[in-house]
Amino acid sequence: MQNVQSFDYRLIIIGAGPAGLSAAARAGQLDIENGLTSPSYVLLESTSEIAATIQSYQKGKHVMDEPSFLDLRSPMRFALGTREEVLGTWGLDVQRQGLNILYDREVTGISGASGSFTVMLRGSEPLRCVSVILAVGTQGNLRLIGVENDRPSSFVQYSLLDPAAFSDKVIVVIGAGDSAIENALALAPHNDVHIVNRRSEFSRAKAGNLNAVLMAINSADSRLDCHYESAVTAIELPSSPGSQGKLVLTTPQGDRSIDCDLIIARLGSSPPRAFLEKCGLTLGSESASALPDLDRQYQSNVPGLYVVGALSGYPLIKQAMNQGQDVVDFIAGNVILPADHSLITNRLGGIYPEMTADEALDYIHAKIPLLVSISPIAFRELMIESRLVVSGEWTEKLDKSLKGVGAPVAKQKGDFLLRAGGFVNRFYLVVEGDVSLRLDEAASWEQAEAGSFFGESCLFAGRPQPSSVVIGSNSVIVEIPRRILIKLANSNQSVRNRIDLAFVFSIVKVYFKPKIADAQVLDLCQKLRTQTFEAGESLYEEGTIGNCLYLLRSGTINLLQGEGRQIIADQYAGELIGQLSLMGHPRRLNSAIAATRTEALVFDADSFNELLQ
Repeated sequence: MQNVQSFDYRLIIIGAGPAGLSAAARAGQLDIENGLTSPSYVLLESTSEIAATIQSYQKGKHVMDEPSFLDLRSPMRFALGTREEVLGTWGLDVQRQGLNILYDREVTGISGASGSFTVMLRGSEPLRCVSVILAVGTQGNLRLIGVENDRPSSFVQYSLLDPAAFSDKVIVVIGAGDSAIENALALAPHNDVHIVNRRSEFSRAKAGNLNAVLMAINSADSRLDCHYESAVTAIELPSSPGSQGKLVLTTPQGDRSIDCDLIIARLGSSPPRAFLEKCGLTLGSESASALPDLDRQYQSNVPGLYVVGALSGYPLIKQAMNQGQDVVDFIAGNVILPADHSLITNRLGGIYPEMTADEALDYIHAKIPLLVSISPIAFRELMIESRLVVSGEWTEKLDKSLKGVGAPVAKQKGDFLLRAGGFVNRFYLVVEGDVSLRLDEAASWEQAEAGSFFGESCLFAGRPQPSSVVIGSNSVIVEIPRRILIKLANSNQSVRNRIDLAFVFSIVKVYFKPKIADAQVLDLCQKLRTQTFEAGESLYEEGTIGNCLYLLRSGTINLLQGEGRQIIADQYAGELIGQLSLMGHPRRLNSAIAATRTEALVFDADSFNELLQ
């Protein structure tokens, strides 16, 4: 047995944000319970204040206690309120509980493994410990805009402390998350504000912020303007103090320049990959946003080194605080159920009585190939935000006492999950049993087994649901809200690629109805290339010889004809254009011009002939 006395501390917690504070407070409680007269832990903070991320919030920001359905488990208090109220409460709790915090201690590396860690500090002697909790978040690794002149300056900023400091200015806010929305809304009453969203919606925003920003954008009295599906291509710095600079955007309608007084970029942050790999941690992928691989107790691949908070994939304050307390109990050997255990139990509905909640989650996860690349922790969060739809024998297994938001929904065999022609805001994964799909009213019903998914057409192309889907006789389906699936797809390229391929497959099946094996259709879909056309760009000109047709994935195309280039029709996502060139009439009968930024699948003659065969 190791001599613990040779160590400086039994536990070192790195990062005094919500997760780290909660972990330290729980460690302090356990010290008291164990009769220790000096702390067995230390909380290291690289700055001179607690909760550096919260400190950087704009003044008066309303800090939400989401998810509202999750109870708080922490010695540190937290409730919805202003930035100042939250920080004030935590400051009092730090003093009241006498937390052992060392400020201005920047950790430069961690070496060792469970039972013997060395934590290196800049300008200080290293510290030795038995276990380490990493709660540093990601805010120290801001994502920059990615163009020349994007470095932080008086013109380009990456945070906003006091909106009241600006009046009658032209300000551009770049980003579509909660921070960007809150900054834009706070500035708009007294400034002309442009918010730049590179997507077509605010898919990552909390419901309250989403409703508020959409109301402001659509209000005739608002000074807030939104540029959807737009990206920054250039920044011109002011020529002299007090003068305006310029931001250049590419938008679906073409390039646009905005003369402005200030640019605020709220693009989030990335995990400190180099630091994590230096400490021996493995990450889930090569993506810049990849997170460390963790087990169910938040332990990394390095035994004894735990990761909590935003760096584990849980950026919400309440979730991070619960993690902080739970992981300290795990390390201490206390047998506890996670704070979200009741939520998971409610979501599962008792349909797997022979399994624990964690075993059931692992079982469901393994049954869904689409989600194999996401971590158990990420899958747990996804399941909390989703619900099960069951039929047949699974209905009989439901725990009827479980009620409320997220409890499973029972359906009869043949009940519709989706109807062709409608717009849906749900995505479905088949875990048990099957569903039946019909591509259109004239088609026959086809069976889709466990592991399949559907609902992707409305999610990424804004198209009506192309097929009807009914539930089978003994089925278990995971129903995922649209915003959760988009958030997952945007952060996990593997998931995005598989959904993307399924979308292409489904629209090829709908339009060409090939009587060949699905595997052959998939093979063809993987060969197709996607081409992007900016607003005003030509796909083809009238009178030219065509050698391909286009299947529109997104955007709008104007068809023009004659010397006057009169618009004769508009084509939208999900429609074919230019097909006559491959069907015996190679000379184009009209011109096709992108009215907005458009993505199209390109079928050359070989691909088209392969379908015709």
